Amino acid sequence: MRLHSVVNNPMLAEAFQVQRSQGGYYGAGGWSDNYTTLNYFGIVSIADAKTVDALPEADRIHGAIVINSELPLYVTRLSAGDGGPATSDIIVYQGDSAPWGKYRVVNEGKYKSRGFWHTIAVWMTGA
Repeated sequence: MRLHSVVNNPMLAEAFQVQRSQGGYYGAGGWSDNYTTLNYFGIVSIADAKTVDALPEADRIHGAIVINSELPLYVTRLSAGDGGPATSDIIVYQGDSAPWGKYRVVNEGKYKSRGFWHTIAVWMTGA
């Protein structure tokens, strides 16, 4: 059984939005990203202690979530070999106005044989 059917199961999964950088420009005040908003569906859960311990120390003080979805989510890319430089996807979970509304993707992994992506995202303080 491929797990992509699980990550799309409406009894387990839920809708969330992804703000994905489409490049940017230098303007008044510095660099500005152009974002497009994508609608995603997947299983979102609170990261456990073992997952949080694997994160860089600076991100550990914030809340972290784990997302399993059929579509990929991206971390910051620096080289052209990764599809060109781009900033991390931003997850908007339970609305922008929720106390824990925006998360930055910090880790991604594709479980190709199982048909889904496993992503860790951390809460963006002040976002």
